Amino acid sequence: MVVSTEQSRKNKIARGRTSEGAPNPIDVYVGCRIRERRTFLKISQEEMGEILGISYQQIQKYEKGDNRISASRLWDLAQVLEVSVEYFFAGMDKETV
Repeated sequence: MVVSTEQSRKNKIARGRTSEGAPNPIDVYVGCRIRERRTFLKISQEEMGEILGISYQQIQKYEKGDNRISASRLWDLAQVLEVSVEYFFAGMDKETV
């Protein structure tokens, strides 16, 4: 059975921004978990940026979900925040996915 290009596009899982242009809910959730842990450890955005070698503005964008986080950067964040990578997804409800 051959699937048309249009049909395969409809079945494709989209993980960028929503059709309205808002950040993906998963990115927003992960960003909230980063902020929650960072503030718990009393690390400022500026300090976190210095440790990771990025600007505090980039940390802000990660925490708001505006910028997506690569797997390697998520690993780095987990090391700095002293958590497992799974921490960032813990408690996410099915509606977010």
